[in-house]
Amino acid sequence: MKPADPRWRRAAIAKGNRRATAYGDEARGPSTQAISKLTGYDRKTVLKYLLKPETAPRYGPRLKRGSKLDTHKPYLQDRMKAGVWNAQVLLRELRKLGYQGGYTILKDWLQPQRPPGWRPRCAGSKHRPASRCRWTGVI
Repeated sequence: MKPADPRWRRAAIAKGNRRATAYGDEARGPSTQAISKLTGYDRKTVLKYLLKPETAPRYGPRLKRGSKLDTHKPYLQDRMKAGVWNAQVLLRELRKLGYQGGYTILKDWLQPQRPPGWRPRCAGSKHRPASRCRWTGVI
């Protein structure tokens, strides 16, 4: 085995070699056991990544998955230009076109599309005072 090989280092520690201490020699760095204690990973995992550094996991931004709504977005944008902003109405129309997704996906996509200060017109809503709602004849 090569002197820089982690297995040799571990064997040297087991045999009592004073040069390869638990903290490691400056030339070799810390032992697998010391790295294991510092990081919390098993010593075999540390050894695996020391022997083949290219296998270490590299995390980065994940790719965005497509939405069930993606194929229907041009239709939705046309309807919003026409003035239809109600998610329930748009969901009903999309279902006729074969949309398989749910209401929440549609509602969450619609929210940032709406202009700032946009409020739905209420028709006798119990959450708003009647004086602020336009009269629709529904009580």
